[in-house]
Amino acid sequence: MELYFLRHAIAEDPTEEMLDHDREITADGKKKLQAVIKGMQAMELTFDLILMSPYKRTVQTASSVAKKLKIKNVEICEALAPGGSFGALSTRIAQETNTVRILLVGHQPGLGMFASMLAFGHTATSILPFSKAGMACVEINHGCHTGSGELKWFLTAKQMGMIA
Repeated sequence: MELYFLRHAIAEDPTEEMLDHDREITADGKKKLQAVIKGMQAMELTFDLILMSPYKRTVQTASSVAKKLKIKNVEICEALAPGGSFGALSTRIAQETNTVRILLVGHQPGLGMFASMLAFGHTATSILPFSKAGMACVEINHGCHTGSGELKWFLTAKQMGMIA
């Protein structure tokens, strides 16, 4: 199974009046996300399933990817919200026994911690530092648990855009 990690695109700055959950992608974030999606298309990436945090900026990010790549299987996954659980996310992914490629759309530091736990077996020395709309691919072969993956690639949004 291949797990693709995508951090949400650039979002509005937090304010006292706006809940973090409700922050939207900015115009600049949308522009950079479109470049990332073109990079995905150039790499001929496709996904069997997109799992996303319930936060507005991740829903917008995931929805843009799904629309452009014509992905129909898109679901909210609470474990991808800030403070989400590695165990809960691992359990959810393990349910996908016939799924080959899953895109996980979430937030830092949780996204980086989850990818690092899979690829390196720990987060003590490093957490993958996802930039906004940055991506990674981790291949897992023997279940979704600590140390079960291999990091295939890790790219910033700018690098993804350059692939296009």
